[in-house]
Amino acid sequence: EEKREIMLDNVPQTVIYKVWNTPPANTIEEVHLDLAASVFSDQKNSPLYKDLVYDQQVSTGVSAFYFGREISGLFYIAADVAPGVDPDVVEEALDESIANYLKKGPDKDLLEAEKTKTYAGYIRGLQRIGGFGGKSDILATCETYTGEPDCYKTYLENLLDTSSKDIKTTLSNWIDDTAYVLTIMPEQKLSANKNGVDRSKGIPYPTSSVSYQFPDIESATLSNGSKIYLAQRDGLPLVQMTILLSSGFAEEDLSELGYTNFMMDMLNEGTKNYSALEFDAALNAIGSSISYGSGLDSSYVGVSSLKGSFSDTLDLVVESLENPLFEDSEISRLQKQRLAGIKQEENQPRAIAYRKIGKILYGENHPYGKPLTGTGTTETIENISRDALVEVYKRVINSNNASYLIVGNINLEEAKDMLESKFGNWESEASQQKLSLFNVDLPKSRKVYLIDKPNAIQSYIVAGQLLPPTGSDDEILMEYMNYAIGGSFTSRLNMNLREDKSWSYGVRNRLADAKGQRSILVNAPVQTDKTADSIKEIIKEFDYYLGDQPIRYDELEKAKSSKTLRLPGRFETLGSLLGGMINIVQYDRSLNYLDELSSLYSEPTLEEVQNTARKYLKPNQWSWLIVGDLKEIESEVRALNLGEVEIISN
Repeated sequence: EEKREIMLDNVPQTVIYKVWNTPPANTIEEVHLDLAASVFSDQKNSPLYKDLVYDQQVSTGVSAFYFGREISGLFYIAADVAPGVDPDVVEEALDESIANYLKKGPDKDLLEAEKTKTYAGYIRGLQRIGGFGGKSDILATCETYTGEPDCYKTYLENLLDTSSKDIKTTLSNWIDDTAYVLTIMPEQKLSANKNGVDRSKGIPYPTSSVSYQFPDIESATLSNGSKIYLAQRDGLPLVQMTILLSSGFAEEDLSELGYTNFMMDMLNEGTKNYSALEFDAALNAIGSSISYGSGLDSSYVGVSSLKGSFSDTLDLVVESLENPLFEDSEISRLQKQRLAGIKQEENQPRAIAYRKIGKILYGENHPYGKPLTGTGTTETIENISRDALVEVYKRVINSNNASYLIVGNINLEEAKDMLESKFGNWESEASQQKLSLFNVDLPKSRKVYLIDKPNAIQSYIVAGQLLPPTGSDDEILMEYMNYAIGGSFTSRLNMNLREDKSWSYGVRNRLADAKGQRSILVNAPVQTDKTADSIKEIIKEFDYYLGDQPIRYDELEKAKSSKTLRLPGRFETLGSLLGGMINIVQYDRSLNYLDELSSLYSEPTLEEVQNTARKYLKPNQWSWLIVGDLKEIESEVRALNLGEVEIISN
């Protein structure tokens, strides 16, 4: 019989889970249930997504998945309750959608698309030796659970042979009225975990260097003036591409915060020739994916495809870039999801901090002085309009801003011919705008900003300053400067606050990339009653680091080994190699920069790194932002006398 429980947690919205016991992994039912879950929820045309998120709009997100283990499995279905909607209404809609799915079985077209996508996912995983879904993971899983390292072949054969009727039969055998139903609802729940783990010996490091030759990066120019950059890597029939658009959300006015990412997300939500659901169906049918997004300095369209589907995938890219409709109904639907997302950010300490730190570091008049999440504010998203999105579209989706970066099983001639046929005639009227990324002086003294998060069991500390832009002459030296003090697990800050004192689950310095001044920020989530003590320890560690205990020879050698030995694995997949190429193009590096990295990482001396730290790090001029329960931490933070203290709103 059905079992029901309600759990109260510190979450921004209610989530409903329904879970069934099922057969274990490595059975034919595993294949059927994997596909059943994906067809039910993963696509925009999927019944669960279409019913609850798209049509009724009572949920902001749904999912279904099969979790198979050695002696049993679980089949999950979940729905996030939209703000202002009664959870009972959502569960009723959820039950109705499940009942219809069990009655009709999966749509044959959706099933074929999901089979293609799953098969393509296996192919993509074969790029990697390690990691989840890589060669070693696949082989080890098969060997462990079946004694046959090639059991994945049977899985794929069964996958391709599975019919809608097979899935319907399996669902009828296992998905019934005996589900476990868990409803997680918003409410503070305070707890403390005092367990610790001794990691004092650290982790073993490789001792021998590995030589690796990165593929050459070639370039060409389309007839409309856009540049192509290509790194050919054969072996698997895969192609990945990023269209890099040199316009990001730093260009937004304060009245239009979040509009760039919103516009990018709208590009596949209805075009001249496809509805949002039809576009998603066409993409899934060929096993490809297209993603859209925006950062401070650039926006992007990301493409992943089997080689045989690359041309068809590009047709869909062209359709989304040249013919978006920005229909009011789709804007309204995405607006609700974005507002729910902002509400979630405003409940998460790290996101709260990064929504505020840009303005603190750069000032409101600087292009970077805005929420660094890029999602905007409740006010701006509530006031979004089609006309505003069209203006953002004209600025960002511009042939004068576009570069095409491609990696995979394709040569430059093939790529150029294909892109010329798809994009060669794309010429935008708007000229590329130059953004003024003026330098900001460091504050004359420290200042502390506090944000109240009542009943928080941790405080989130963000502290730091601005540095020269990515690509500056001292870039590698600054990486090493950061590594020993806060840029790695074995850094001084993490070993102090996590390993020695157990006040934090992990402390890291974030050295952000930017075309303008970049930031270096200590990120330290710490237990509430140790907030002030943690601040003192952070200050102490930097005083030592810039005083009589600078980076040591062994710390620098460990950093060099880490940087150089991981280079082959760092760019192992097409996606990671493409990321390296994006870094090259965005920051105007030489095309053989990846090959130069090994020597660049080996060159710095101990004295150079020590001098770099003293040159750039100015802890006495830092901005400190602390998100936490002010009734517990405010008085102790003020007692530190770091400087002026200001309480700001969330």
